[in-house]
Amino acid sequence: MSARELTPENLREILSGSRVLIPLHVAPDGDSIGSALAVASACRHLDSKPTVVSSDPVPTTYSFLPGWEAIRRPERVGGQFDVLLLLDCSSLSRIGRVRELVDRAKPGERPLIAVVDHHRTGETVGDYLWSDAGAAATCEMIFDWMIDQGLPISGGVATALYTGIATDTGFYAFPNTSAGTFRRSAQLVQLGARPHHVHQKVNEERSMAEIRILGRALEKMRVAAGGRVAWTEITRSDLTDTGAGTDDTEGIVNHLRSVAGTELAVIFVEMDTEHTKVSFRSREYLDVAELARSFGGGGHARAAGAKMSGSIAEVRKRVIETGSRQLRLREAGGQGK
Repeated sequence: MSARELTPENLREILSGSRVLIPLHVAPDGDSIGSALAVASACRHLDSKPTVVSSDPVPTTYSFLPGWEAIRRPERVGGQFDVLLLLDCSSLSRIGRVRELVDRAKPGERPLIAVVDHHRTGETVGDYLWSDAGAAATCEMIFDWMIDQGLPISGGVATALYTGIATDTGFYAFPNTSAGTFRRSAQLVQLGARPHHVHQKVNEERSMAEIRILGRALEKMRVAAGGRVAWTEITRSDLTDTGAGTDDTEGIVNHLRSVAGTELAVIFVEMDTEHTKVSFRSREYLDVAELARSFGGGGHARAAGAKMSGSIAEVRKRVIETGSRQLRLREAGGQGK
């Protein structure tokens, strides 16, 4: 049975007075974190009990966001929930180990599942769905909902929503940026978000470990497909040598995309001997969301990711071959350079 349309009124009714589980998607980004923190704030005004949970470590880059410290890991969450609210993703496979909290629910106690997402995807689960592929970020959708429902937006919530919008648009540089994006951002600034503060925290503050792992990644950078693909890899030994964690590798792939002549940039991060995290970026025309979905991931047309089974060498071979083939097909069809 297909999901029913989720309207602003439906969402308010569903959340009101409920025990709400709000998972971040795997490899949480600014939009996932920002929208979750904003909805958690709204829930408290609706006499609800929200719990924000993340299967993966939450990047310390976003530790400046109010409420960041309250995000919990799955093993620290217990009890039953009335509602599972998926934000910025539409599949249970995208919430990692949090899915176990749903699967272990007793018969007849499965939480109602509601989805709010701005990605294009063919796989959707849930009882209710609000999908808007025209939105630049899920934070845009949540902002509109909070305004529509007259829910208070504090300076901290404005900062969380602004951060989600800014990061998902590449700080207003990606093609998904619209006039509406700027209007909403301006309203959030009026409500207390400080653009220079967000930019500084997200883009300009790096630990020594982050700088070291960036240097290692750039040193190992290679190209394929005649220079149209730039890639690098980070192994567990690289992380150990530099004192970095996997979250310290966020953003490195953007440096690869800046290489002249590159259309596709990819970074492979070894999670363990059997799992590899892959981040994709494209410059002009390659839909990396489609590429990521072919490997069980997802994202945006110009920025996407996936977690894949296999050694880093096995995953690299599959991804580079597939990415190079898709580039050739696009360019042969006259849709590329």
